[in-house]
Amino acid sequence: MSDTSYLTEPVFKDKIISLLLKDRSFLRDCAPILTAKDFAVNGSSSKTDRVKAAVAQLSLEFYERFNEPLGSLAKTEILSYAKKNKLPDSWRTEAVDVTKELLKRKIKAPQYLTEKIVEFKKAQAKKAAITKLIDLQESGDLDDEQWRDVCADALLPALHDSLKPVDYIKKLESRIARRKVKKDNRFPILFIEDWDRRVRTIARGHLGLVLAPYKRGKSLLLQHISQALMLQAYNVLYFTLEDPLEDVEDRFDASIGFVSIKRLNELPKTLRERFKRFTRVLRARLKIIDGTSGGVSVQRIESIIEQERNNGFVADAVIIDYDEEIEPKVKHKDRRFEFDQIYRDLRRLAAKKQIILWTAAQSKRGTMDQKIVTGDDAAEDISKIKKAGCAISIGKGEWGPDSLYLHVAAHKFDKQHVGVNIVSNLEKMRIYDPVKTMEAKAAHPVMKRRV
Repeated sequence: MSDTSYLTEPVFKDKIISLLLKDRSFLRDCAPILTAKDFAVNGSSSKTDRVKAAVAQLSLEFYERFNEPLGSLAKTEILSYAKKNKLPDSWRTEAVDVTKELLKRKIKAPQYLTEKIVEFKKAQAKKAAITKLIDLQESGDLDDEQWRDVCADALLPALHDSLKPVDYIKKLESRIARRKVKKDNRFPILFIEDWDRRVRTIARGHLGLVLAPYKRGKSLLLQHISQALMLQAYNVLYFTLEDPLEDVEDRFDASIGFVSIKRLNELPKTLRERFKRFTRVLRARLKIIDGTSGGVSVQRIESIIEQERNNGFVADAVIIDYDEEIEPKVKHKDRRFEFDQIYRDLRRLAAKKQIILWTAAQSKRGTMDQKIVTGDDAAEDISKIKKAGCAISIGKGEWGPDSLYLHVAAHKFDKQHVGVNIVSNLEKMRIYDPVKTMEAKAAHPVMKRRV
């Protein structure tokens, strides 16, 4: 196999460029060992090949600067690149069309492609190292230090090196540029007006927690978060570990279609029309995993995330309903030790996969009538709260029997111990009904000022 066999094979190359444009895991693993030279073409190559080489270069440069896939910003970068290099309109048009097609592609088995690139790059590095050692030996310049350095380079030390140091002082401009790119969408909103105006939630790499007494709406809030994320173009993988799949599907249908869950069977036409209206604005998908039969650990969840990625579904967010049903890696007599390990693994999973991860936990007995459920009210173990980037508790609201109080029990990235009153619509499986909330807010002007 020649040095360039993988990256010059057209089908393989197209898949690689598609992943460079949009797949975070692939970029994390392969961007450190790929360069623009790997995609360079000669002067006799077709215009389309030259366009693809430029797109690969732009994708690698963008990730290096912002630690983000080029994705939806590809068109902007292409137009800027074309203007800078004085390229004709025909080049710009083809580049935009080619990129659009590459972004739409569903790449199966990306882990296989990663392994092949790593294998190929390792072989290249070893071959280059052997050649360099021979040249140094023949020139009489090979000493122990050079032997060690050349062999170290051949092992691709940058690959998977999560402890690679970053020069903080020299990276100021890079951080400013990163924040500029991410400023509008790093922390997705909840589509709960009063909440979004006061507090942000979590971003990629963070763990979020919903805390509430039993039957208070943990599952409905996780469902609401899932729908909010989908509306913001996040692919969501939803694990139901307690409630049967049919019940979860019915709750989503009732909420999305704004139809009473008891009347779903009576109003299929209404459901279809409203569901179509909802999905028309989506640029994301939802997949539900039924884990009610048990055996779901954090390691199993990670395996399923990777399995779905290999099938073409890249999860941006993972929702787990709920923590009581997650099995520990190691069994302990004391449940606190199990939760400590589970939540540590969840936090690491979110960071490793660069996903938004939400789960839920039950509060202690005796909290059913509390307006404010605090972190100290977490059942089993307070370490759950410590490991979460944001913990939202659901307490008893002040605006009537259907009202709830969402409280920031803990937050690493924004203010804590503030909250908002909302009104639910349990008939239609909505933790938050904006119309009813607005009406209740207008009817409680004093409460409005206090919230």
